[in-house]
Amino acid sequence: MARTLSRHTNIALIALMAVGAALVFYAMRGPGGVGGTGITDGPGGIGGTGIFGRIDGFGSIWVNGREIHYDDDLPLTYRGDAVGTENFALGQVVAIVADKTNDDWRARAARIVEEAIGPIEVTADGASVTVLKQKILFTEETIYANGARETITPGSMIAVSGFRTPEGAILATRIEPVGPKAELFVRGPVANLSGSSFSIYGLNVHYEGLSLSEGGIVAVKGATVDAQFTAQEVRKDGAFEGYSIDDISYQGVVDVSSRDSDLRVGEFSTDAFLSTAAVGAGRAPRLVVLEGRLDQSRITVDINGDQPVFEPQNF
Repeated sequence: MARTLSRHTNIALIALMAVGAALVFYAMRGPGGVGGTGITDGPGGIGGTGIFGRIDGFGSIWVNGREIHYDDDLPLTYRGDAVGTENFALGQVVAIVADKTNDDWRARAARIVEEAIGPIEVTADGASVTVLKQKILFTEETIYANGARETITPGSMIAVSGFRTPEGAILATRIEPVGPKAELFVRGPVANLSGSSFSIYGLNVHYEGLSLSEGGIVAVKGATVDAQFTAQEVRKDGAFEGYSIDDISYQGVVDVSSRDSDLRVGEFSTDAFLSTAAVGAGRAPRLVVLEGRLDQSRITVDINGDQPVFEPQNF
């Protein structure tokens, strides 16, 4: 059973969440304020439009400013299992392949994406909340499912949905409590690859089998034994892993530290910005929505009439 926060730690955690919300608050647009990347309907499938982002509304689902219709038997994957559409929830990040007929969007396939599942830890100085070494950023838009906000204590198990900042923190869009026996899970880029180990933003992972590459996005299920995180399952898990898409609607956090002609947004590079001045070089992260074409790991934006090439959003 999770232990109760001490008065000092409780105050520190509440203060941290409040400060985090003030520092990283972002504005949301009606239905479809936060978006992401895209996929098609199956490995090697014929290209389509990929949409990956936060669920902001229902009556169909609203993702990245689009109302997307779906059938009850929509192929939907969640935590590695095929599930029903009743598992959709506000604040989740979803990857959807959809077709457009006239002005109507209809999903062909979808998956629910999470960044981390594990126990809450608070750093000794009370400055950060982490899950499996992954720093969590709370905002005024973070959704706490099933009373998660009231039950957050060190050691409590939670699932975190959200978007990565360039530094690797997770901008949390949904926090959901999970059972104490839930599988530990983390998703992110491979770093420090050496022999049978690598790291994901400070979490050292020991594994065997799969051939990996530096910077590749992976999803890892594992267990902690003698303070060592050992992978039980590792799979490649880039936003478009195993799929082929044509058009893309992608939202991610801009890395203004880029020095090339292209800037990085989330997992991809893009020609959308002529300079860092276009998105600002301040310390606060910024989300942008990109509409365009995907060529391997680069997004070429479309200019369609008066439609903006990108739409920056502070948070």
